[in-house]
Amino acid sequence: MTTISITAVRRHVEHIDAVTDINANGTANSIQEWASIMFTNPDTNEHDLSQQRAFEVIVGMFVMTFHDEAERNEGRHSVGTQTPSNRAGYIMLKKKLKQLTGMRNQKQLIMFMTGAGGSGKTRVINTVMAYAKGFCKAINYMFDKRMIVLTALTGVAATLINGETLHSAAKLNYKRVTPEHIEEWAHARLVIVDEISFASSGDLIKLNARLQALKETDRQKFGNLHIVFTGDFSQLAPITGFPLYYETNFPMWHDWVNCFVELTGQHRFKTDLLFGAIMHRIHEGCPTIADIALL
Repeated sequence: MTTISITAVRRHVEHIDAVTDINANGTANSIQEWASIMFTNPDTNEHDLSQQRAFEVIVGMFVMTFHDEAERNEGRHSVGTQTPSNRAGYIMLKKKLKQLTGMRNQKQLIMFMTGAGGSGKTRVINTVMAYAKGFCKAINYMFDKRMIVLTALTGVAATLINGETLHSAAKLNYKRVTPEHIEEWAHARLVIVDEISFASSGDLIKLNARLQALKETDRQKFGNLHIVFTGDFSQLAPITGFPLYYETNFPMWHDWVNCFVELTGQHRFKTDLLFGAIMHRIHEGCPTIADIALL
């Protein structure tokens, strides 16, 4: 498993090299150009539109946080804009970003990105990280490890995305938040939580309360940070409690999530489409008699 993961990461890094000549300047055009390259298979020229859409929304909302910061600090043109002396150009830049995200006037992204194993969830996450780092470099803004917080509900999953467990990163095992914890999270803008199928309602309640404490925003959802939950509810359920979808009267999941993206590709089975089709039917809970006999 580790060898397969390392090989996949190596291929991804090689693919990222192909977009290094495209400036990650935070414009809608730049984001779309990155997506057109990163989510196109160079061997078959097939493009994954679902991966592209997830990337565009996440990165677009991430970039918008820099514009919001600039306006709060009354330095409207000091962060995140290509044309600091051109007011009309600045307004158009923001307008195109908003259109790209499709989030209209919503300031906070709470996304659920799902898909079967091999659909490309990790690839989207890695590409978001690569673009975000390139963008911060382009505007001379320090990218620290808490600007985008990569977490997962399990240690193995956290390792595969070069992240941390959610409990460790969000200090869920601490009795209280310390000034040091608040300082550590000072620059946080986006939290990614992988393997959300393992989470129960209690986990989300704790996460919400802890992010509010870390960002010192008692009444704002998840501390007013952008949140991306990823995972597949067809996989393992929580050890204790029920899956989030099971609790129909749990508004923190059913009402707060304001963006849903399902990744539909089957990249893991591109060399064995027959087996991939069998796995897809099993994933959907409708295997045929022939599928079972073959397995």
